[in-house]
Amino acid sequence: MPPEAERLVVDRALCIGSGLCAATAPRHFLLAADRRSIARPDAGAPDADAADAMALCPVEAISLVPGAGAAPA
Repeated sequence: MPPEAERLVVDRALCIGSGLCAATAPRHFLLAADRRSIARPDAGAPDADAADAMALCPVEAISLVPGAGAAPA
């Protein structure tokens, strides 16, 4: 059985809505109406842009977790 793919998750309680993730990796993140980030469930596997967005997050609200399912909103 192949290992589960990793997916991005944004801790919306930590997110301050800087928008750096959405600007850096728009395929992976979008800003909700409240200006906090959401990981796009349709983005596919995280790539270098997603890694850059994780590194740039000023509050470290983005993480990778096991599983290929849709990210919680």
